[in-house]
Amino acid sequence: MNLGNAEDQRLAAIVFGFTPAAHGLLSLQPWLGAGCELQTDIAGIGFHVTAGNAATHGLPIPNGASFAGLHIYGQWLVLGTTGAATRLLDTNLR
Repeated sequence: MNLGNAEDQRLAAIVFGFTPAAHGLLSLQPWLGAGCELQTDIAGIGFHVTAGNAATHGLPIPNGASFAGLHIYGQWLVLGTTGAATRLLDTNLR
């Protein structure tokens, strides 16, 4: 998953989950400003420092029929940047 157009040299987090907002939206207003919300459950988190206004997080997916139809939800958060929460990304494995 790629992050672009981010403020340079900021701590960024990619949050992964298997359901969108399973426990309700989590307001991130105190850290990222008005309207920023975490929109997925938290099954995993990866941290990166942005370089060249971007960050990339690899997500290896096993090649198995049991993963067909699985949805993985992700959302980037750029800490220290007001309003820097992306919309929820939905990846459907086929």
